[in-house]
Amino acid sequence: MQQSPTKGNTITGSGTGNLKISATVGDGVRWAGVSESNNFENSVMVYKIQHQSGQEVMSDAKFMVYTKEAAVPASNKEPFPPKSKDQAYWFMSAEIIDKGTENYTVHFAVFNRPKNGPQTLYGYFKWDPAIEVKG
Repeated sequence: MQQSPTKGNTITGSGTGNLKISATVGDGVRWAGVSESNNFENSVMVYKIQHQSGQEVMSDAKFMVYTKEAAVPASNKEPFPPKSKDQAYWFMSAEIIDKGTENYTVHFAVFNRPKNGPQTLYGYFKWDPAIEVKG
């Protein structure tokens, strides 16, 4: 199991709505949303990162989609031997370009699936973390 790349970079607020992380010039930052059902019944899509105050330490965030091969179960009844299948991964991505502290807003949409029907938009939300760059 790999350690989360942000685990050692948390300054304050780990697991809270008041997250503040540290970074270094040249680092990349990615934001992706995961619901309480791991995007199975409800899903989250991050769609915009917006500067709010402080020094602008990040480049403009861009929406990215990568398709990579992933292991999937052999069938609905048996996981082995696994098969390979292309899987799409999406996230917002930015580069750390300067020193300072930036307060920014993460905009995201939440979708839900009522009674096993199609997913529908539940609402738009935002979150306001910060990033501190020292070097």
